[in-house]
Amino acid sequence: MEAHGTTPRILVVEDDVVVGLRVEEILFELGFDTQLCHRLELALTAAADELFAYGFIDVNLNGYLVGLAVADVLDRRGVPFVLATGYSREDFGGRHEQAPLLPKPYDVREIEAVLHSAGLLPGLGR
Repeated sequence: MEAHGTTPRILVVEDDVVVGLRVEEILFELGFDTQLCHRLELALTAAADELFAYGFIDVNLNGYLVGLAVADVLDRRGVPFVLATGYSREDFGGRHEQAPLLPKPYDVREIEAVLHSAGLLPGLGR
């Protein structure tokens, strides 16, 4: 799913404003359009109502593993996503085992690698 012409749009869910803005900046530099949500309610609405090519989801929002609810919505809509987290997969109770994990802290190259694996950054040669 893409919105805004041919530019892939990525939903970024991150409660840390500084981290969210940095991820958004990186994605913009890589050629993506983004929608950044800092709060669960806004992220759930966006995930349900907007068109996205991919989701970049912080699992822990304000101390709770509620980012998984956003992943649930994207999964039902067939939108692939990465779970950015300091937690291990075992902490998710078997949910979204197919989704890639991006351990925190992460850097630009790790973000690029995840997007390349998803087919959104073809020709990544690093």
